Amino acid sequence: MSARAEELATQFEQANESLVQAIQPMSDAQWAAQTPEEGWSVAVAAHHAAASAEPLTYFVQCASTGQPLPPITPERLNGINAQHATDFANVSKQDVVAAVNKNVPVTAALLRSLSDEQLQKAADTPFMMGGMTTEQIIQNILIGHVRGHLASIQRAK
Repeated sequence: MSARAEELATQFEQANESLVQAIQPMSDAQWAAQTPEEGWSVAVAAHHAAASAEPLTYFVQCASTGQPLPPITPERLNGINAQHATDFANVSKQDVVAAVNKNVPVTAALLRSLSDEQLQKAADTPFMMGGMTTEQIIQNILIGHVRGHLASIQRAK
């Protein structure tokens, strides 16, 4: 484990803890409010942020070991996200917290196991139209994903 990997794991845990802290006190009206960026309910956006840790962890694992990332196009990603919004239209706060509690420890453990060399491995990220290092995938996609949806949730009306 590297100091940088520990720092990234802690940032990931903190982002998810902030998500949980933001949603737990919400009223039913706030939970059903529409997020400005996604156009989803807060419920869907929160579940999406929590549940996406699992596939995004796989991307980190692939990048850190030099394996190719899945060839997901932006169009395919939009389709996956739209299906998720339909499938989880009525998700509860408890389900979101359960997804965080299930996914965060697994992802954080993987992040903590990474060496500085693995963090610097480059990977082609087709859905982002270019290459990124494992560290950039962690910062911009894994952690950034949660933070981005959290910001949108906090602006929901």
